[in-house]
Amino acid sequence: MARVQFRTLVVQEEVIMRIADFGFAFPASDWLMGMIQTLKEGREVTYGYLGIRGTFDEGTPVFQKGTLVNGFHETWPIVYPEPAHGYASTGQTIVNTPDGTLIRLYVDDEPFDMRYGTLRSHERVLSLRSGTLRRDVEWYSPAGQGVRIVSRRLVSFTQRAIAAICYEVTPLEDAARLILQSELVANEDLPDVGGDPRAAAALRDPLVADEDLATDTEALLIHHTRASDLRLAAGMFHVVNGPEHVEVHTQCMPDWARTTVACVLDPGETLQVVKFIGYGWSGQRSRPALRLTVFATTLAAWTSHRRRAIAASVSRRWMSTTCFSNASICACAGIVASRTRLSSSMVA
Repeated sequence: MARVQFRTLVVQEEVIMRIADFGFAFPASDWLMGMIQTLKEGREVTYGYLGIRGTFDEGTPVFQKGTLVNGFHETWPIVYPEPAHGYASTGQTIVNTPDGTLIRLYVDDEPFDMRYGTLRSHERVLSLRSGTLRRDVEWYSPAGQGVRIVSRRLVSFTQRAIAAICYEVTPLEDAARLILQSELVANEDLPDVGGDPRAAAALRDPLVADEDLATDTEALLIHHTRASDLRLAAGMFHVVNGPEHVEVHTQCMPDWARTTVACVLDPGETLQVVKFIGYGWSGQRSRPALRLTVFATTLAAWTSHRRRAIAASVSRRWMSTTCFSNASICACAGIVASRTRLSSSMVA
């Protein structure tokens, strides 16, 4: 997939983003960067410690994936035909951590893939105010089953090692059998975009598995790097909201973990999966210490999410029984809905 070149023009205090490869322009507000159609997956959500490239939830099509944690790196030897004093002998490269952004959807046994079926609408918006990447898709499978998919992704500002994804699926016209697979994958096959074969050889499968754990809705992977001997733990935790009969199952292997959610939805019903992804690494701390760190951070994120959900529910009930004007109710609801960041002060 070709990368898209952006030019930014300021015209009467309005930012216009021109996409050279596609030959059209669209306006962006002060705090929003919109992506109409499949434009570019290079947009990231990050706050300086944990960075996630803006790839699609299903993982493909993609130019280059990336889930990076500040400071987590691998080393590789630099070999010279004729060594001399002062030449560097070791190189350092940031390596990808286990990717927790993957969420694959099957609609009546057909995988959601924008390259197949009919794509009625597709919009991606990176909000610089809330720090979220939002995606809204209406897609019809090759068999004619229509669904609406809305996903929101963020990296926590208050909990630097936490990322969260809210994934919602709604059938449009007919009842649909849905299978949703949420994954955490290490040592993914990535395209070689560098020009140094020494680094490429050292970074091929850089993580060595130490431990893997799984429960009903949780999974944990612990790896270490081969040369730099840094240890990293990555975990995911899910909150599933949907109809009464929803089956949830989690399985784990040394290099991947998968949580599968299966249900049948009638038109208008929504399956919502909230996914919390936590990371922790160290060159000194033990595996049990990193394991507890990831469990604690994901638990704190879930507690914060639950507290906000309860507060929003109470606010809706309170506003529905109080004499407010329509404008006041809409304004209050907008304030509640806009607070998407995790508020816990706990830092990994």
